[in-house]
Amino acid sequence: MLKKVILKILPINTRRRKCVSKFYHKFIKKNKAIDITAQFQSGKKKYDPSKETIIIVSHVSSATGAPLLGLNIGKSMSHYFNVIHYIMLKSDIHASFFDDSFLVVEEIYNRSDLSIQMMNELNLSYNIKTVLCNSIVTYPILSIARDLKIPTLSLIHEFTGYVVPASVMRDTLVAADRVVIPAKIIEKSILDYLRTQEVISTKPNNILIQPQGKLPYIPQTYGESDNKYQVLDKIGVHDSQNCKIIVGAGSIDIRKGVDLFISLARYIKKYYKGKCKFVWVGDGLKNNDYAYSFWLEREIALYELEEDFVFLKHQQSLDVVFSVADMYCLTSRMDPFPNIGIDALEADLPIACFGDATGTVEFLEKYKANYIVADYLDTHHLGLKIAKYLSEKAVSTNVNSSLVKDYLSFDRYIDFLLNVIDQCVTDNKQSLKILELLESSEDYDPKYIGLSDQKSSSAYFYTLAHKKGLHRLTSNPKPGFSNLKWLVDNRDGKTSVPLYEAIIKNINATHKCVEVPYVNPKIIPYKIAVHLHLFYIDLVDEFSNYFKMLPKGYHLYVTIVDSSQLKLVKEKFANSGPGLVEVIIVDNIGRDVAPLIFDLKSHLIEDNYYEIIGHFHSKKTISASDDLGAKWRAYILDNLIGDSQEIANSVLGIFNDEKVGLVFPEDKTYVDIGENKSFINDLCQKIGMNQVNETPIFPLGNMFWARTNAIKDLFYFDKTDILEQEPLPRDGSYMHAIERLTPALVEKNGYNYVTVYKSGTSW
Repeated sequence: MLKKVILKILPINTRRRKCVSKFYHKFIKKNKAIDITAQFQSGKKKYDPSKETIIIVSHVSSATGAPLLGLNIGKSMSHYFNVIHYIMLKSDIHASFFDDSFLVVEEIYNRSDLSIQMMNELNLSYNIKTVLCNSIVTYPILSIARDLKIPTLSLIHEFTGYVVPASVMRDTLVAADRVVIPAKIIEKSILDYLRTQEVISTKPNNILIQPQGKLPYIPQTYGESDNKYQVLDKIGVHDSQNCKIIVGAGSIDIRKGVDLFISLARYIKKYYKGKCKFVWVGDGLKNNDYAYSFWLEREIALYELEEDFVFLKHQQSLDVVFSVADMYCLTSRMDPFPNIGIDALEADLPIACFGDATGTVEFLEKYKANYIVADYLDTHHLGLKIAKYLSEKAVSTNVNSSLVKDYLSFDRYIDFLLNVIDQCVTDNKQSLKILELLESSEDYDPKYIGLSDQKSSSAYFYTLAHKKGLHRLTSNPKPGFSNLKWLVDNRDGKTSVPLYEAIIKNINATHKCVEVPYVNPKIIPYKIAVHLHLFYIDLVDEFSNYFKMLPKGYHLYVTIVDSSQLKLVKEKFANSGPGLVEVIIVDNIGRDVAPLIFDLKSHLIEDNYYEIIGHFHSKKTISASDDLGAKWRAYILDNLIGDSQEIANSVLGIFNDEKVGLVFPEDKTYVDIGENKSFINDLCQKIGMNQVNETPIFPLGNMFWARTNAIKDLFYFDKTDILEQEPLPRDGSYMHAIERLTPALVEKNGYNYVTVYKSGTSW
């Protein structure tokens, strides 16, 4: 009652509530000592010191899907473990969580600091074997368990994106040792999110699929407990032999598809010649709900279903309703693997549902159940198929009820979880072993990788992300070590944690990286050509200042697309130390690549005059923020030229090694071949190279110094073959392919590539 009053006076997300909350936390709550053990309430089971202890986390103690599952898991697990139920929010069946646990913990709302204290106290007191987090919305506790280095198991029942923010799915995959989902449709939603939002194309290796099975216990809660005759009376059926009863169930919301059930009723009534009753079991339509209930009531009237459609109040159990039903319609738009579908199967009811809406369909198809399915939300087709089914003589086969016994036994589910819990413990031990080595190693550079200021936290995230196969989520751990290159070159690794595997093999680098500046750089007086594609004229002064650091006398070729800026550009670079300045007008096509390899071909390679070519361009990265583009450009230029002649000479001095053909900035980012494989294959074929399957290291941003002979092939591509009209896609083009191919091309010509890194720089 008090909570309702507070919500009315201080509505969530209002300015008034935020001000009161700020004052409360600053001046009152800090001075109010809270005894966290007061949140620990004894359950009805006694603690058994001979058993290990697990924590089962439920986001709410309500009579809804995930909490009911958590309650039943606790009942079964109490035979094997001491069970602690951790409840994030109290609700209507809270008392039931005491029955089979020795401790129930009630979270203090909006106090994550106290949640940390409580979880730490529980772990210190009971040496927790595993924390089982039931539902994606328990992530706040999952993350605490991760930080406390406790083995973790996450049960996910939600589609990615249904819980905001969607990134919590990614974070859960990293934090949990194992993740159990009920159906492939959930896995697909996870993989789609990773591919489109995180640019991760690999499947995390900690996902397991297992439907939860028939719940053996449902507590007595609110709702009716009607018998068969009361149900028939309420729905107005007095001769069930001559009336087909079609049931749907759930809350009155758009996800559960009450509107779709009404639409189905319309078409079933149209095509089925017998009498039907359509029964929706739930809370019924809501008064003053103009967002949904109003329209449902209107549709029932428009379809002339008033005499055929009944909203039956919530029932404590659907067993009685299902005993008189002829069919169950699962009309949800999104429903992973609802318990009610299992209940309908156990009642041996045929089930009608939509494809791509629920994981139940996968089970029905796999085990050849008695079911009807239509394309996603195609109520007309599904209604037609149901009408046809109802017109045929019903024959009881017990197919569906047998499937529950054979494949959806809750004991079978518990046995599965017991095995997974042991896997979590093993995984956790391995993770801590890896962490210990990385923490003690000088090769792991927390400042460079940038995940956390604390080496332990940084190294632990690095360990967990790579162990799950989510390699893109971390940067490289040190200059000269590429996670992706290690993975490409060492596919037999047992842990998938690149730096760990390298260290135990006494390897500390995947490629040569030179830190600049170094002492007394000596540079041979090479004949140097510098190409700058200056699309953004406003950056002319920036490049002019950088080029002043280069050895005097280099030849500068500036390509621009605006002829009116030719004189200005030439004047700006006149005092930057070049022995020659040429400004060339080019077409706005082919990004920075086409001006280099096509427009400057005759200047740079045809008389074999230049030994070293520097390639630069006015990168702004319009697809990202202006600030990011500027930081990226500054990082590249600081590493390739720098703010002193010492840095520039250090970089160019690397070419004193005659085997070096390419020098470009070290980059800690994980960037793979992306959408460019087909373009790279085509380029390789054109210049007689072997196919390239992955490009772990390349000049990201496409600025570099190169020995002319090492990259000569680039200048012999046919313009008509590879030029593409702007705007180019964010990834997947010949221009992106050339950027990635350059190191392999250099190696094909008998040279090596070297990266450079100026300490302390980043973008």
